[in-house]
Amino acid sequence: QEEMKDMVLNSFIVIIILLISLVASSSSSVPSSSLTEHYYNNLYSSLRFPYHPFFNEGNGNGVIRKTNKNEEVDKIIKQAECQQNWFTGQLVDHLSDTPPPLHTTYFAQRYFVCEGYWSGDSSSPIFFYTGNEADVELYVNNTGLMYELAPKFGAMLIFVEHRYFGQSQPFGSSTPHYMQYLNLEQALNDYSYFLKWFKSDRNLQNPPIISFGGSYGGMLSSWFRMKFPEAVDGAIAGSAPILSFLGLNPAFDVNSYQTIETLDATPEWGGSSDECVSNVRSTFATILSLSSSSSGLSSITEAFNLCDPLKTADDAMNMMGWVKGAWDFMAMGDYPYPSAYISNGFGVLPAFPVRVACDFLSSNPNNTTKYQLMEEMRKAIGIFYNASNTQTCYDINSSTNNATLLDGLYWSYLACSEIFIPSGQNGVTDVLECTIRHASTNKWL
Repeated sequence: QEEMKDMVLNSFIVIIILLISLVASSSSSVPSSSLTEHYYNNLYSSLRFPYHPFFNEGNGNGVIRKTNKNEEVDKIIKQAECQQNWFTGQLVDHLSDTPPPLHTTYFAQRYFVCEGYWSGDSSSPIFFYTGNEADVELYVNNTGLMYELAPKFGAMLIFVEHRYFGQSQPFGSSTPHYMQYLNLEQALNDYSYFLKWFKSDRNLQNPPIISFGGSYGGMLSSWFRMKFPEAVDGAIAGSAPILSFLGLNPAFDVNSYQTIETLDATPEWGGSSDECVSNVRSTFATILSLSSSSSGLSSITEAFNLCDPLKTADDAMNMMGWVKGAWDFMAMGDYPYPSAYISNGFGVLPAFPVRVACDFLSSNPNNTTKYQLMEEMRKAIGIFYNASNTQTCYDINSSTNNATLLDGLYWSYLACSEIFIPSGQNGVTDVLECTIRHASTNKWL
């Protein structure tokens, strides 16, 4: 248990070291074009991570299909011996005595347990992943830190699928009709109830438990420790924006994400081409200017190889949101190695995808026509939208992976009902034009 405390403490120390290194780097002698690698290398060397991720994809049947060629990583995954299981006694409603619809008191919640590194004694820890907004196999196959630490601590790994996502559907095919049980309180109670059952079922006498999570899963991991301190002894959360809500003091900067995303596209912070940011801005301005005429809409449709022609200015605005979405996702997945995580296994993004996308937007704007600029943008966003290399044209209203459409619906519900994290742009510190339509004049501002 002392080692577990040290592990949590060391994680916080690493975060502090990284923050200090970011501040100190402004006077560093590291060339600006390699600043991103410099930060990543500091992070990796501090935590002693390998430089290879866990590039594995689930096939939907609880079988881990390894696609990474790195033998060391394959060995670590294989030795973890992860197995799919089901907890059939999970409560649909932890918070009310009113019977749930369809006489569905319980549902089957999917989880993976990995015992290959478990020491088997009462002091051996459990590393518990609080599943988030996708099929749990995505996290089984991409949460490298848990696998890295498991051999050292003789830990058992558990990954529990979030209710409503993946195959953990409380009402089967009717689940989308009963959204009232999809909320943070129910999800956190799921994890607490699961651990009580699991420890009893396995006759485990209060083993030390550390929760892990990333993004929304990291938020859940943090809140799980706060709300259920008796359930877990600590939490390690990555990219967990628990302070990104309105009404907090100090106030949350709603433009911060778009600003950081733009920094990824600069040579100083992301090692990207010199012209990338200005060319992205120019492309949005070009689309906006062309959207006022039928001939301009035709040019946009052709340049971006859209499956369906744009017919109105509103169509063009929707397409701008679609273009922006590619940059949002590439920034979220701007890892220093190829990864299929952001694409949910539907194609592999290259290392530093924002930098690679910017390579297509590196031309001198004085020698580039508007049409050429849009073509370059099409190639840039193709890094994400055509990661599978299967797209013959782009449907701006479709998903890159149809298997995740329901997950998208459920996440949208959560994001609107409880996890409302505002995100904006100002057109100054980010690459977007301010394109708000004035209600009284019906004109673009």
